[in-house]
Amino acid sequence: PVVHSKGTSVTVCDLFRNIPVRQKFLKSPATEFSYIHDLLVGLSLHYPLIEFVLCHDQKEVLNTRGILSLDDRLAVLWGKELRGKLLPVKFELSDYSVTGVISSPAVNYSNRNRQVVTVNGRLIKSAVLQRALSQAAADAIPNGRFLACVVNIGVPNGHVDINIHPQKLDVRFANSGFVFDVVMKAIRLALSGIRSEERLAAAPPSSATWLK
Repeated sequence: PVVHSKGTSVTVCDLFRNIPVRQKFLKSPATEFSYIHDLLVGLSLHYPLIEFVLCHDQKEVLNTRGILSLDDRLAVLWGKELRGKLLPVKFELSDYSVTGVISSPAVNYSNRNRQVVTVNGRLIKSAVLQRALSQAAADAIPNGRFLACVVNIGVPNGHVDINIHPQKLDVRFANSGFVFDVVMKAIRLALSGIRSEERLAAAPPSSATWLK
């Protein structure tokens, strides 16, 4: 035994020794690896100060060493079109909070693949939160398009159940309607700045403007 270098190594072996029946539910190696890759991308964006390296079939697929800002990681992992096109999200109501970044309406996509959402730091895919994000941006982007985002929803521990999904991919909120409203308001506030600037730029100057 020797001292481990800085970082964490995880080795998984004999995964189905005790539950071999589950092995038949695996999809193709390419599909299973895509799940792993998506998970590591989500983790690397939610934790930009942690460096991640992912290798597959002796090849390096993902490496965030030295990329310790969220802006830089988003540009590397999701595309340079996001650089300079991110709006901060910061909103609190009661004991709930929404923090992170969302792309400006000028940068939008045909699917939700560039939406990373966490609840109390846990990566999830929640239909409630997806609807809140879409509805909040409905007036800013065309129908069927989606903004990129990395946001965390802070919820009091007693108000969220993390044990409703076998893979812990979803959660149940004690008051899903309230969470929906909080997220929608947070995103609308983040977008309102750029929308108001666009309206101001498009509006004809008033007499008061000329007097100044």
